[in-house]
Amino acid sequence: MKKLLLVLLVLAMSLPVFAAGQQESSSKEGMTKLGVMVQPYFNGVVAMYIRDQGWAEEAGLDIDLQVYSNGSTANEALAAELWDIGFQGAAYVFGVINTDAKLVGNYEETRGDTLFVRPDSDILKVKGFNPTYPEVYGDPETIKDKTVIFAPGTSLHQLLIEYLERIGVGADNVDKVPMDYQTGEQVFATGEGHIIALPTPWSLTVEEKYGWKPIATLSDFVMSTGDLIVSNNAYENKKEAIKTYMGLVYRAAEELEADHNLKAEMLVKWYTENGREGNLEAAKQEAELRILITPEVQKSMEYGKPEAAIADFYAYIGNIEPEQAEMFKKNVVDDLWKEVLAD
Repeated sequence: MKKLLLVLLVLAMSLPVFAAGQQESSSKEGMTKLGVMVQPYFNGVVAMYIRDQGWAEEAGLDIDLQVYSNGSTANEALAAELWDIGFQGAAYVFGVINTDAKLVGNYEETRGDTLFVRPDSDILKVKGFNPTYPEVYGDPETIKDKTVIFAPGTSLHQLLIEYLERIGVGADNVDKVPMDYQTGEQVFATGEGHIIALPTPWSLTVEEKYGWKPIATLSDFVMSTGDLIVSNNAYENKKEAIKTYMGLVYRAAEELEADHNLKAEMLVKWYTENGREGNLEAAKQEAELRILITPEVQKSMEYGKPEAAIADFYAYIGNIEPEQAEMFKKNVVDDLWKEVLAD
């Protein structure tokens, strides 16, 4: 019965989910219209803050803020030319490859992606199997044949593969069940699966809520970033408007990083606005954990390195071809952010 329940939930999750919150609006006279893509997670808070401050209108931009349920649906909309610029994590690889979109800058350093097990898991009995990662739990004997719930095509997918490699377990030696975050939490709470991969804010609340224990984080292994992705059409034909909006992104990052209490309050507002309970204490933790990229940080980063690493990762696991990874890397461009942040 449990296996049947799991299959039904996975099938339900695989049905197409379309963008939420899209609004039809005509460009205001004399203003450039930009479709801005976000998701109902951390990556939407900057766009919300810009909207609430009224900065875009002051700068001559008519913003159509579009909220998508996940990276896959956002990429489908990108292919349909429904938006111009978006805030996205690892799923940007597929958007770039399939549409010739461009990555034009960073908006955050992504932290908080975590693998959890239940407190009675035998995985917790082994810590530091790989001495390079002394805080990571598990070994081949405790990991093989386990069922893992995760969101494919995301940084959580990368976390899972990185973890298995460090532990010395082949990806084919675990049962991988693709599932969105919210459904995954619900399924794992019923007792299905042995390991679950979750991002913030879930990773900040499930230990207290259920007693689930972390066994590894993506930050244990690699650096991950969220990027601004721009459609090829917008990159070619709306460059000035894109640069103007990017300037507002960096402005918002400076204000929110200067006041993490404000940042946490904005996170609660964003989550509540998108139909989720806003937990201020969890939001404060998330505000400290996930760092928005200010102009100073953008200039100091080795831009393109984390992006190249995720492309190489997807090529390694066979999700894309090596030549597609190379095409992707060429579409990680630095001309716009350098112009925006020029002294």
